[in-house]
Amino acid sequence: MKTMTRRQLRRQYLKVAGAALATAVSVPALAVAAGAEAQAPGAALQRVGVFCLLGHSIRIVARDTQEALFKDVGMDAVVFETVAGVLAERLPKAEVLRFTAPTEMDVKDQLDVGLAAARRAELPAWVLNAAGQERLDHVLLVGSSTGAMEFNTAMSQVAGNDQVTGVGFYVSASGRSKNMNTGAVSSGYLAPFVQLRMSLLALSGPRVLHTTNLSEGFLVGPPVAEAPDPWQFLNRGEKAQALSRLLRSAAGRGTRELLARV
Repeated sequence: MKTMTRRQLRRQYLKVAGAALATAVSVPALAVAAGAEAQAPGAALQRVGVFCLLGHSIRIVARDTQEALFKDVGMDAVVFETVAGVLAERLPKAEVLRFTAPTEMDVKDQLDVGLAAARRAELPAWVLNAAGQERLDHVLLVGSSTGAMEFNTAMSQVAGNDQVTGVGFYVSASGRSKNMNTGAVSSGYLAPFVQLRMSLLALSGPRVLHTTNLSEGFLVGPPVAEAPDPWQFLNRGEKAQALSRLLRSAAGRGTRELLARV
């Protein structure tokens, strides 16, 4: 067996130590690189189709529920503008395309489509056809949902604790409400509301990435003391502004929630 001198032993030690140091440095570097790639938010969202089912149909909930066409708002346009704005802010490289239902959908159909998408990743044929033609990789579906609405009035009463669906107005002749700007008090109240379901689906599968239900609403007091008809607490233009404001708030919040899970 050959005996190594002290100088040779020192050289051998430095070689081994140097190799160990190189290995120790290279592993964290690889880990950082892999982590950076994995954490790129929304990297897979390149062509996103926003499908809005709302159309022009609003709900008027009073003693019974009626549906009425209300084209003053342009609900699909409001939703698309809001969603596209959030996507542009969060995912500036993604292409966003807008789609609406081929015909006006009633609320029941919207609920059925929304539930099938959220629970089983099932989409209507017209959505899948459009997605294929436009080579989309993701679908963001927006439609009506159902939820409870509760409003605290200025008279310290809880009003409107009923289930409401879609977009519209809750009208009641019971209770007392107060206009906080004028101080006028009257019987009844008017409450614009929005109940939305938003789902983000990856078309590879397809699979549901996330779904969320949004509830927005507020009470409107009378324009004058003892106003006789709560439906007239807002004029037509004010009704359109109220629904537009609620839609923007709900659609913006919902889109941010969806992207936070991507």
